[in-house]
Amino acid sequence: PQAGTGSGGGPPSRGGPLKLADLQSQFEAALRGAPGDHARILAEVLPAGRLTAPAALDVYGKSYRARLTSALGEIYETVWRAMGDEMFFEIAGQYIAEHPSSTHSLQFYGLEFPDFLVRISGRAQEKKTADELPGFLPDLARFERLFAELFHKRMETGLSGPALASAVESGIPLALVGSAFLLHSPWAVDVLFANRAADELPERLEGPCWLVAHKVSDTIAVQPLNEGAFRILLDVSRGR
Repeated sequence: PQAGTGSGGGPPSRGGPLKLADLQSQFEAALRGAPGDHARILAEVLPAGRLTAPAALDVYGKSYRARLTSALGEIYETVWRAMGDEMFFEIAGQYIAEHPSSTHSLQFYGLEFPDFLVRISGRAQEKKTADELPGFLPDLARFERLFAELFHKRMETGLSGPALASAVESGIPLALVGSAFLLHSPWAVDVLFANRAADELPERLEGPCWLVAHKVSDTIAVQPLNEGAFRILLDVSRGR
């Protein structure tokens, strides 16, 4: 499709010409399937061949939504596996309709997805429907989001051995390096993630899970912790 001005056989634009920024915003919202009246943007579309304006927009929209769904699947691979195709595609479609891509790169599209899973589960509870998501999914999504963010960070080297002991004895404030994260969940999300490529996901999902993940060269090491060690590192991360 082409952006039209209402001449040359296209439908007349209503309300005068759109500013480029408004045209882009409305076009992107229509492609995402966002709720609303898209008649204004359809009036600017001059379809090619025998396509109608809605059909032409739908062709672009399906391709655009498929790419955003793929971007979500790249980060939330284990969530996709746990949900299955039907549920994942449905929920991804809802997320995409509400959340535009805000950067030129899709590398981090979907950072709000874990919170979105919490919200839609809450909606199901309010409506008393059977559509409530399994409880482990938001925490699993949070783990995969942090993992993806960590993968793209530069490795930082912290103190260890005598240098660390000396800093502790001297009372020097410590902090967790930026290329690491801590996570606690009542679910065994680390086990789920580690088995994401297995023929079957583990049936036992109860935790709790206490872990630290940190970057080592080009890989990420995920280390289970006991609660005491986790809380010590948590205090360190908070500058205590």
